[in-house]
Amino acid sequence: MIEYIILILLAFLTGALVKYSDYLEDTKKEKNKTKLIILGLFYGILIFLMVYYFPVVAPLWIGTTLGLILFGKIDALSHNIGVATALALSIAFAPGFLGWFLVLFVIVNIVEELTNDYFDKHKLKNKTLRTISTSRPLLEISAFLVSLIIFEWKIWIAILFFDIAYQVFTIYENNHPQTRIGKLKKLLKKRRK
Repeated sequence: MIEYIILILLAFLTGALVKYSDYLEDTKKEKNKTKLIILGLFYGILIFLMVYYFPVVAPLWIGTTLGLILFGKIDALSHNIGVATALALSIAFAPGFLGWFLVLFVIVNIVEELTNDYFDKHKLKNKTLRTISTSRPLLEISAFLVSLIIFEWKIWIAILFFDIAYQVFTIYENNHPQTRIGKLKKLLKKRRK
């Protein structure tokens, strides 16, 4: 039971730090490169710890990371550092993640990124479908199915709690007064054009 609690904490903290890094990188609120590097190092180490202590989740984390790299989604300082740290430490100290599940999660991540990009450009009118498409459910569904097939629930728990943290911090970010002011300014700027 304690190992599940540790996994949940590691996954949740990783999701929170990845989203916080996204927030700082996307809003350009943080110009402090040292802080961005430290955030990247910290979440890269957290990913490595999950891979090292819970080898069954390694294909999920490494496959997702490789999918993001192949799709060109790692484009910010903190994420470059985080991904490099996670991959370097995993290759050096926990190289047992190669296999079919790794390939599966790389493919699922790329398909999810393609789907997400498509729906970013082609907004859905149906609110329910729009919510489903923006929640990016393919990784969760594939992790659930793999967990069900091999009867190893750590895979699904890891992605579930990562995503819970990511979504909680997204909601916070969207409701934060500074974020709302920035979105309002962008909207007013667009209307003036």
